[in-house]
Amino acid sequence: MKVTIDGQVYEYDSAKAPMHEALWIEGVYKRNYGQWQIDMAEGAARAFIMLACLIWRREGRNVDTAFQDVIDGKIDFDIDEMVRSMNASIEAEQKARAEEEKARAEADPTITGTSPGPAGSPGTGTDTSPSSAASSTSGRSKSVSSKSPTSKRS
Repeated sequence: MKVTIDGQVYEYDSAKAPMHEALWIEGVYKRNYGQWQIDMAEGAARAFIMLACLIWRREGRNVDTAFQDVIDGKIDFDIDEMVRSMNASIEAEQKARAEEEKARAEADPTITGTSPGPAGSPGTGTDTSPSSAASSTSGRSKSVSSKSPTSKRS
């Protein structure tokens, strides 16, 4: 994914998540790695600062104080520019994947990955059964070896 920070375009591989980076993120961000990912998805500004620091770090930049420097205004970048670049990159990747799938389907007519499922809706069946009490995990469970004072022995 291409990410623009302060006018400079960086290549960011979001599938790459080595443990040492996750631990570094937790130390700087002061939250766990999973929360950082949630915060990113929810659009939290501090999470985007953390992402910028991670990208800079991967590029070899000294980022020992970068997170706090951005918060303090010593380093600045346009968060909207960053988000727009990420969205544009995601859209371009999705479009390229769709074109690849279309080209494969045209080259091999036996590929049916894009055809709709039952009843014309992709991936949905027509006879989904409701949850039964036997399969529910919210009900009381019965213990086979339960021996209460009122039970009779044979």
